[in-house]
Amino acid sequence: RTGTEASTDGALVANPVVLAFAGLLPAFGAAVSYFFMLTVPALRTTAWPTFAMLVLALTMGVAAVARRRRWWSILLAVLNLLIVGMFTVFFFFGLRLPASTGGPAVAEVAPDFTLTDQQGRTVKLSSYIGKGPVLLIFHRGAACAFCSARLRMHNDLQDQFEKLGGTVLAVSSDTPETCAREAASSRLKFPVLADPDMKVIDQYGLRHRAAPGLGDVSLPAALLIDRDGVIRWKHVPRDLKDAEQVAVIQ
Repeated sequence: RTGTEASTDGALVANPVVLAFAGLLPAFGAAVSYFFMLTVPALRTTAWPTFAMLVLALTMGVAAVARRRRWWSILLAVLNLLIVGMFTVFFFFGLRLPASTGGPAVAEVAPDFTLTDQQGRTVKLSSYIGKGPVLLIFHRGAACAFCSARLRMHNDLQDQFEKLGGTVLAVSSDTPETCAREAASSRLKFPVLADPDMKVIDQYGLRHRAAPGLGDVSLPAALLIDRDGVIRWKHVPRDLKDAEQVAVIQ
């Protein structure tokens, strides 16, 4: 490398315009890329790569202001700060869920129900009881990126669960048409049962009333039901990024 090339590179790094605009790239990239990591439990729950990129973006924005206090550098630094702040609030506070109300508890018998799956077939819970354990998943719908990612994580565990003689069933608050589209796009191996009237969801005490941007939907939940129809394990997360139910089953 010549002295001219090195000095040019140094000038670019030191240039406040370059710093200010370049700082936006990791800021936007961090916020967007997080949603592509939702099927990785460790990254979903901690988001450390995302926060590392956001800190880098903020540092670059502050450095640009320190080198040249112009309106544009301050504006870009503020934009960086807004992105960091909005994601932080979203991550720590925007994904919280209310507690479930009522519904069967562990050691109680799981209420029976009949619903239609993504292929239009009638599925009855009691027809699976006695054949082996049933993992019953409650899904709030395709509009929830976190919940769709959770379904795909369960899909990856389907083969392991079947080797133990188990069956996976998912109950969704979506319409049958939406369930069919999501099952096809995610290549789900287990039945996704449509409960748009939320009768089964109410039976299990899992209605989330007036969820922001979604209306009434199901709380995400997972129940493990034994051969006698008794609930042996139940998990209703209080945070959408919670991946504990998959980890416990695994």
